Amino acid sequence: MSDTTISAVPSGTFSIGGDLPVVRLGYGAMQITGPGVWGPPRDHAEALAVLRRAVELGVNFIDTADSYGPYVSEELIREATLVEGEAVDLYHFTRLLGRALDEKGRARIVEMLWEMTYADGRATEFEDNIIWRVADLLGVSSSERIALRQQVAAAAGVPARGSEGE
Repeated sequence: MSDTTISAVPSGTFSIGGDLPVVRLGYGAMQITGPGVWGPPRDHAEALAVLRRAVELGVNFIDTADSYGPYVSEELIREATLVEGEAVDLYHFTRLLGRALDEKGRARIVEMLWEMTYADGRATEFEDNIIWRVADLLGVSSSERIALRQQVAAAAGVPARGSEGE
């Protein structure tokens, strides 16, 4: 397995309506439907796994259309993200922190996330992706996020490897 973290987040974000951040790299749901791009998929579990992986990689925009079979892709997305929807909403969480904390306080949040991540001596791809997203939403620069990661990893006595080529 590679030490490189794969993520949609580096593609950047844009805002919808001025306050909903959307990762530029999305997912087209056409291929999760059935034969001939119509109706239910042949392998329901595999379609759900693909959608869950897209969300895990930071995709937060999935393009759908009724022409794939009315409501088919939308229902698959709903099912795949149902548990995800019950989790903490990073955007609203970080928006509250961003309003309450200054630059130093926001960087400290990212540092504490790295400290929790390296408590077990390693950073998983999922943990790296979440911290990347939180740092971006908090306005903590990539260079500061990387420096904090290296600092915390060094204090924990583990190598800091990840998508940044560290």
